[in-house]
Amino acid sequence: MDWLDDLDQRIVSESEMERKTSVARGLVEISLNLLVRFSLGTDAEMRMYPEQWDAGHYQGEKSWEVREDIDFGELGEVLLVDRSHKGAGLFSEFTLSKGRNVVRSGFIVPERVGENEINWYFVAYESPIEKADLADLWRAIRPGIEAWYESLIRADITPLAEHCERTLDRRQCPSLPGRT
Repeated sequence: MDWLDDLDQRIVSESEMERKTSVARGLVEISLNLLVRFSLGTDAEMRMYPEQWDAGHYQGEKSWEVREDIDFGELGEVLLVDRSHKGAGLFSEFTLSKGRNVVRSGFIVPERVGENEINWYFVAYESPIEKADLADLWRAIRPGIEAWYESLIRADITPLAEHCERTLDRRQCPSLPGRT
């Protein structure tokens, strides 16, 4: 997947990101790039929080430009979710854990239990804000993104679910913006 390699190169080559504002801006950029690639490369119906139109300008040719007039430091979470298939998503949050401000990023994977659907949160990256590094975050989530893309192409959650179960830490799903 050449486009993942291109995104990988841009993110990894950047200098160490500054605290929450820089990490949040980077997460929005990642989500905008995934949104356009997943939407155009599969039949997924991708949704983003913050809304993609509020967070960036579509430049055409599968390219988004992040808006500079957003206070990224005010974001509490960034969510990219597929509304068309199984509802899987990439979720990142800025939260308080054990008395420290942290950034946490991972995958939402739904599971059917009888008549009910339960969402699990599989954490791929967690770091105190002052030590957070977007390049490290990207390296942590990239394998899951590849598995998610495969799940979208197959219209089957199995590749993402198996990757998450095998390699990531399962947690209770937090409250997600735009979802009940």
